[in-house]
Amino acid sequence: LKVMTIGTSLTDLPFGVSWPSEMYSALFPKYQGHVVLSNRAVSASNSSSGVANIEKWLSVDNPDVVFIEYAINDAVSSSNISVARMKSNLDFICGKILAHNPKAQIILQTMNNPVGGALTDRPNIELYYQGYRDYAAEKGYVLVDNYPLWKNLYDSNATLWNTYVPDKIHPTEQGRRAIMLPNLIATLQRQK
Repeated sequence: LKVMTIGTSLTDLPFGVSWPSEMYSALFPKYQGHVVLSNRAVSASNSSSGVANIEKWLSVDNPDVVFIEYAINDAVSSSNISVARMKSNLDFICGKILAHNPKAQIILQTMNNPVGGALTDRPNIELYYQGYRDYAAEKGYVLVDNYPLWKNLYDSNATLWNTYVPDKIHPTEQGRRAIMLPNLIATLQRQK
């Protein structure tokens, strides 16, 4: 099984352990050597960079499963990517994935809520996350919807949220293990 992840610094996390590595350790320890993980996420990227690179990544990785996470940076106002353009980019990326492997499973993810300056840069983040929900429902793709869990935590216990996301946008390993990883695993297990 070849698993490829594409997205932003929330998936790349160049300064620490990333959630794809955590997912691999949690889900596939007994399948060592039978599951290959390729993390193609790039910090500061958005779906336009996914469009530019998807064919190259597919030719190298030949994935059976692809996780896609770009909404948080597509929502950056200065990126000039509308929700409609984001969906068009997803069409292109997903079309290339399925042309390469018609049996590939595509999994979309919403991530955490940004706050402070990170939210100022992304004033319409909820519209972009809703765009992922709508797109996944329309296309029949799996959606790992992390945003409501993070937002509920922020609204009910901002102190704990700030412990988990001290820079206001990148969850720590502790935060991912508490919020994101259990949701990811539960969502994937429901697909069996």
